[in-house]
Amino acid sequence: IFEEQQTKKSDLDASLSVFRLSIPDNCPLWTSKIALAGEKPCWFHKDESDFADFAYLKTATDFKVGTLIIDIDRPIADSIEALIYSTLNAPIPNLIVKNPANKHVQLIYCLKNWVCIDTSNRKGNYSAKAHSLYKALKRHLNAIFGGDDAYHNFFAKNPFCEQWDVIGMRSSSYEMYELARISELEVKSTSFIERLQSKKTDTALKQASDRATVGSGERNDFLFNTVRVRAYSLYNKHSKDWTRQQFENCINDFAQELNQTKCSPALEISEVATICHSIVSFCYGSFGEHQKYTKSEISKIASKCGKKGGKAKGYKYAQQRQQARKLAKQGKKAKDIAVITGLSIRAVYNAINEEKPLKKSVQKPTEKNIKYHVFNPLFCANSYQCSTLLVKELRSNSHLVCERSEPKLFLKPLSLKISNIPTVKHPNIHIPFVLPP
Repeated sequence: IFEEQQTKKSDLDASLSVFRLSIPDNCPLWTSKIALAGEKPCWFHKDESDFADFAYLKTATDFKVGTLIIDIDRPIADSIEALIYSTLNAPIPNLIVKNPANKHVQLIYCLKNWVCIDTSNRKGNYSAKAHSLYKALKRHLNAIFGGDDAYHNFFAKNPFCEQWDVIGMRSSSYEMYELARISELEVKSTSFIERLQSKKTDTALKQASDRATVGSGERNDFLFNTVRVRAYSLYNKHSKDWTRQQFENCINDFAQELNQTKCSPALEISEVATICHSIVSFCYGSFGEHQKYTKSEISKIASKCGKKGGKAKGYKYAQQRQQARKLAKQGKKAKDIAVITGLSIRAVYNAINEEKPLKKSVQKPTEKNIKYHVFNPLFCANSYQCSTLLVKELRSNSHLVCERSEPKLFLKPLSLKISNIPTVKHPNIHIPFVLPP
């Protein structure tokens, strides 16, 4: 028994050391779930002794995340190890954090490489493919373990806190492709039409609100989407008259009432308060900042962002556009090409039109007015093509230019066959000219 306990302790220490490498150096911490809903966090370095006194922490920054957490809101703490070992495509987590009070569980997977989650790409290292794979893995593991799909934030139970029962199961971190291979994640390339069909719309939300009750697995999503729509309209109407606390109290009362009447079983009060706090923070943050802009300013920002996105999409779909051009040469219709390649019909037409050669227009020589004279760009003297006199040669002291000369005065070429006609020589141009009478 003693040896078994020592082995468990060494496994836990190894897993915790891996977890320590996968979280930021300085983390926001909270003492309880109630504090998480409304209080400001305490910031400590992960190596400080006070770090273990807090029950909850945020495992990511605004820019990157190094962990993947599966939140299971079911009392399966006693059987979670058996579930992991009995499921063939279930990867072994680095840590299992159990709540002894309600038997709920969090599975923590540590990643070798950080994943950038800053979609604005302020530091220039965002990868849409890596972020999409991270989210796909989370959805897939939630489906395997029956996790909460509405758990989208990075707040987790602190495994260093003695309030939780923690088990270490793996002492090395994962690459994302390892998790995808072990969990048998299938990556499919869907067409544009399929993506439109699978996209959630307001109709689905309305159907959920029309039902008498909303069950587990949909409660968080239903509450968030319903409350935020009401919050945005209230913010536009009363943001100048209400304080932030008054606004949050109003939103919280509405959400708690909705939770009690629609959700079965109802969510915990602290969990609903967390949802409301997140919505209020967005209203007084990004949403409030955007409300200050005029329509023309928003249009400029959207245009700028759209151009950036257009360049990125251009590189991303280069292979599909090439495939579309090949299919068009084979005689396929644009609608069929869109289904095969996954491009929109407009993108298919644009790709096909790129192959068409552009018509080259021939520019005709135009006359130019210099000083008081009109010169043709090119003239031929004795079968030699020569350029017109330069402007710098036509100065007022030149004997070829007179300030009071006629506006339509042209120089005529001289034939070399006529030798008895007097000619005028210019100091820099050695072509015979005849002055008009």
